[in-house]
Amino acid sequence: MNGNGNENENEEAVFEIGVVIPRRIIQEKDESCDCAYVLVEEFKKVGFVVERIIGIADEFIKVSFY
Repeated sequence: MNGNGNENENEEAVFEIGVVIPRRIIQEKDESCDCAYVLVEEFKKVGFVVERIIGIADEFIKVSFY
């Protein structure tokens, strides 16, 4: 054991979370005011794998790190 809880040092940790954002009706098409767009861009900057799913009432952001 290497002290971080993994018995096999060759295994990579995989994390996955979901973020739910209530959708808003935006009159302007300025993406810099879209909080989901801003979150996706910030998650990508730090190296996360991001998938954005637009639903009827909410938007979902699936964030993974490999």
